[in-house]
Amino acid sequence: MKSTKSLVLMAVLCVLTRSYAQTTYRIYNLPQGGKVPSVQAMQSGVAPMYIRTTGIVTALTADGFFIQDKVGDNDRTTCDAVFVDADTTGIRHGDELQIVGTYTTGGIAAIETMAKVAVGQTPAVTKLRWPDEASYLSAHTGEVVEFDQTLVVTNNYSWANGTITLSSHRLMGGTEICAPGSSEYTALRSANAKDKLYVSSNPKTAYPFADADGTLRTGSCVDNLQGTITGSNQVTVAYTPTFYGNARPTEPTDLGDYNLKVCSFNMEYYIAESFDATGQYGPKDADEAAKQHSKLMQALIAIDADIYGLLEIQQGQSALANIVAALNEAKGGNYYAYIDDGTNIYGTFTKVGFVYRKDRVRPTGSLRQNNIKTYYRKMIQAFTLIENDESFVFSLNHLKSKSGASSATGADKDQNDGQGAYNAIRVSEANSVVSACQSAASTDADILIMGDMNAYSREDPLNVFETAGYINMLRHFHGATAYSYSYQGEAGILDHIFANRSLAEQITGASVFHINADEHRKFEYTQTTCTDDMYRCSDHDAVVVGIKLGDYSHEGDFDAITTIDADVWPFIATADDGTFTIHNAAYQHIAIYDITGKIRYSQVVANDKAAQFSASALGLQRGMYLVRLDTANGTRPITLKLFVR
Repeated sequence: MKSTKSLVLMAVLCVLTRSYAQTTYRIYNLPQGGKVPSVQAMQSGVAPMYIRTTGIVTALTADGFFIQDKVGDNDRTTCDAVFVDADTTGIRHGDELQIVGTYTTGGIAAIETMAKVAVGQTPAVTKLRWPDEASYLSAHTGEVVEFDQTLVVTNNYSWANGTITLSSHRLMGGTEICAPGSSEYTALRSANAKDKLYVSSNPKTAYPFADADGTLRTGSCVDNLQGTITGSNQVTVAYTPTFYGNARPTEPTDLGDYNLKVCSFNMEYYIAESFDATGQYGPKDADEAAKQHSKLMQALIAIDADIYGLLEIQQGQSALANIVAALNEAKGGNYYAYIDDGTNIYGTFTKVGFVYRKDRVRPTGSLRQNNIKTYYRKMIQAFTLIENDESFVFSLNHLKSKSGASSATGADKDQNDGQGAYNAIRVSEANSVVSACQSAASTDADILIMGDMNAYSREDPLNVFETAGYINMLRHFHGATAYSYSYQGEAGILDHIFANRSLAEQITGASVFHINADEHRKFEYTQTTCTDDMYRCSDHDAVVVGIKLGDYSHEGDFDAITTIDADVWPFIATADDGTFTIHNAAYQHIAIYDITGKIRYSQVVANDKAAQFSASALGLQRGMYLVRLDTANGTRPITLKLFVR
């Protein structure tokens, strides 16, 4: 028989735990809040409710799970889900549970009973448009939603930790699209920041959603993604969605009917000897160097260029000699050679260099080195195509990087306009390149400028080339959609192809070989997960150009003038200088298609009044184009006709 003291204690506990009556609630009728507060918060005045409710498990967390009402109340002002602070042992997605416990401001804790009513259940799903309805996520944690659209992988940096970033379209960097420091630049940066949805597997695993190649590339798409809201811009997915598009390429494409193929490739510290033990500047030892070499050589073989302009290779001749030996071995003969620039090995300092096919081209004249500001990173060499004795000048460049901002002084300090540090040096270098090319043009009129300029398309160093009359060939062929590098989920071109007009009229195509920028670093030679293939052999993509040297069949393609035959809202206004302006389309998504259905430009209009475009800058040659505008509220898209003549 229990003592009187024990009975009194039990009575007190009963009063403390049942001082309020149990009530059955639908989840959407509960007072809504965030995750269940701490015990301290509960003791500081949050009134508890002793409840019974039923819901379907939508997501598991480290310390509990979410349940959602099976049907919901079809009212977007209320949340149909609630967090349950309980052991997840035996709990699965789709379990329908009846729970009795204590509810306090958004969560159920102190679970008394938990019974499984059914399994494999699906709650009501709310359809959303991202990012137009992003605000819905913050107030409806725990609910299952479906994004009624196509989403694009824009960042896989945290893929190893189980998270990827999806956006409504591929996000382009601010100064890739807009003038540095402009209001359009600021608006685009703001729009990009709002268009990042973080998606994880549930339960969270490393490298989720991998495709048959074991990768998940940025630029991949997914339709009608379903997931559970777990934060203001976070969703977890309990199944394996189908991603498609932007498959791994095996060779460069869209080069046309060329007789000469030229590439530029930043090889990210290709070091042949004198390794840096820290691994900061290339491979740290011979084992890593062997992996790096194998991956890079597979890429060069796939590119199959007649002339390789290579960047970030070790000074001296050993690195170039290794590359030539590997290419000759793969080709089965003595086909390749390199230009000996006379440099000596100096630690892990790198340079640019030329490798070429001796049976296709021959060097003409001597190598010119332009050592203004950065040493051995701006070189010029003329080449002659053996089959017809036509020649051109190849200017290969690697301009000063944006890194090391803390050491920048004066005009080289970051001006916070999107161009980063050392912009003044890059401008100076670009001017020196133009001057050197002008000098070289005295012996050959056709000039090709390629390389890693460490500047995006609208930045000042690139304006130097365009002001001097050079044509941005990637923009010409691909509009504003080209990219060779990805940083913090935003893509852009750091690796450029410029040609003066006479050479541009002989160019049949230009493309980016997307084997690196879209891939996760798990495939790099420094990782235990490294794969022996060309994918992620560097952090930059190679850029490749096809030239029909001696054939000026593209004369006049760079004089686009635009007119329009549409009289609808939104509308396009044109000018005689080859520009057109899209009005009344603020923050809508714009896509310009050619008659084959290929997208020539895709971006969010980042101006609240009008967005102005240049047909030549977008690479719009003569013909008809369709301009599609997806309105912000998700209504039916508007299509306009655009004529370039």
